[in-house]
Amino acid sequence: MSASTVRAYRSIVRKTLRDLRWQVVGWGVGLAGLAAMLVLLYPLIAEQFEGIEIENIGFGEIGDLSNPREFFEIEFFTWSPVLMTVFAIIAGGALLAGEEGAGTLELLLSQPLSRRALLLGKATGVALAAVGILVLAGVGFLLTAPWIDLRGEIAVGELVVAPLSLLTFTWFALAATMLAATLGRTRGQAAALMTAAAFVAYVLLIAADLAPSLDWLRYLTPYHYSDAQRVLTEGTVWWHQGGLLAAALVCVWIALVRFQRREIGVGHSLLSIPLGRKSRPEGTTDSGAHAG
Repeated sequence: MSASTVRAYRSIVRKTLRDLRWQVVGWGVGLAGLAAMLVLLYPLIAEQFEGIEIENIGFGEIGDLSNPREFFEIEFFTWSPVLMTVFAIIAGGALLAGEEGAGTLELLLSQPLSRRALLLGKATGVALAAVGILVLAGVGFLLTAPWIDLRGEIAVGELVVAPLSLLTFTWFALAATMLAATLGRTRGQAAALMTAAAFVAYVLLIAADLAPSLDWLRYLTPYHYSDAQRVLTEGTVWWHQGGLLAAALVCVWIALVRFQRREIGVGHSLLSIPLGRKSRPEGTTDSGAHAG
């Protein structure tokens, strides 16, 4: 890449992080507060559920809530992938579709900035924002876990780094949302498509836990590959993480191809553009209302 392209890429990364800073603070502090509160509640819950195993209620085998590993899995790590999906839909949908809907995407593309640098810069910025949120979630465990008796079952450091196991899943959700944003012109269209997909994926996960005959359904949903429900008891499955990362890269690549071909600001979405439409010739400008 040329020096000007690198500078433009870095500028987009910084702008994206600046635009997302309050979302990082809000989501990060929210997850940190939840983590800290659950640590403080653990002694009381452990005393009440000592030796009591809860049967499967549709969210996997819960087991003994007096065990801190199983307690934090069900109370924090079962729900955190859903929360990070919501973040991905909100933040990822605003990166391109939000800008186009507000009319600012044309202004950006009127600058000496390639579409590739714009999309990859925004993708990098939101990926770093996800890192910040999960790091803050780990800080929430750090604030209270050293002062609470965890029965020697789990180290504080293990709790602190455990939220980072959701990173590849979050990146995949963000990449999928960016891809959805290239299929529709507005942020609402991207959000609707991703919300429907996330709902179906989570229903499949719940259905797989309800009956042994439906267990195969879990392999159709990305929530299974996040390993969140078993990260503290069984550990991370690295090929799951690698698969999610590869899927995220594929989504970004397809989104880039779509974005380079689409017309900006003319009321069209890729849902109405034939898939065989040719991209613009190399070297043409990205500026103007009909930039392709």
